[in-house]
Amino acid sequence: MNKHEAALFRSGTRAGAVQDAFQFASDCAGDLGKIRAEIKDRRERLRQSSRPEHQPGASPRIYLDTYIDELEHIVAELETEAALAA
Repeated sequence: MNKHEAALFRSGTRAGAVQDAFQFASDCAGDLGKIRAEIKDRRERLRQSSRPEHQPGASPRIYLDTYIDELEHIVAELETEAALAA
């Protein structure tokens, strides 16, 4: 894979992670407790993992980092929305 193909692959990996995070949040109807639990669980799995694919820069790690980041963004958006509605 050349560097252009690799960059496109990483971009696609990140896009998939964003979509999956949105789907997860939608599936649990924006339940902040469930989303926070998912973030905690995924972080803990990464922290405990010694698998090569979970090392920084590896495609699965790029996916998981983006997935977690997007879930955190969703939590922030939901909290902001809740604060404005109060």
